[in-house]
Amino acid sequence: MEAKKLFLTFTGVTVLALTALMPTASFASATDDWSSVSQTEVLELAAALKVPAKTESAIGQAYLSLSDSEQVAVLQTLRADPGALIEWEESTPIAAKAAVGEHAPGLSTRAARGTALVATDSKTAYLLGIPIGTWVIEYKYYATSTAVTGNIDCQGWFSGIGVSDTVKESSYVVNGRGTCSARHTMSFVFKGSPIQWNKLHTFTTNSGNPRSLSGSIKSV
Repeated sequence: MEAKKLFLTFTGVTVLALTALMPTASFASATDDWSSVSQTEVLELAAALKVPAKTESAIGQAYLSLSDSEQVAVLQTLRADPGALIEWEESTPIAAKAAVGEHAPGLSTRAARGTALVATDSKTAYLLGIPIGTWVIEYKYYATSTAVTGNIDCQGWFSGIGVSDTVKESSYVVNGRGTCSARHTMSFVFKGSPIQWNKLHTFTTNSGNPRSLSGSIKSV
């Protein structure tokens, strides 16, 4: 999937004049030196997320490539709500496949509950358009051709950043539709202050077609 477009509109946020951030300089006199200094704040966020060095460097370059007004908007959002700079990949359709190995049912189970299926959904997070991490759900379940008949397993995890995370998975079946959810309670320290994310990654089969699923991730 293509990376999402850079988040620069910041809903409900008015871009401050550069003079508001730099009392001793006018917008017209903004220089590369100022960009380099302000870049440090963005890199501090990348460091707090403990992204790999290569990713941190790419984030720094992405910031420097912005216009003056875009840099101001980024800094304003960074200072007000650092987590708001993180973008998340949108929901996409996923197809399940037959499970094999230990989760493949025997003949008696297959006749009673249908086929064992497995599907995986991944959602990528971006900072200034640079991918910083991937959140994954793996859902294993039984289904007939038209409905989910039971759950086998539901697991969620992430990779790419080094923050603290407590994940709680749950799964259920309602009206023939199966759902696997992973709730992430994530925290890190930025500029001496604790930041917490609560993200719910959900994976649900479509009505009447249990081999087709949609995954999404949102703040809760």
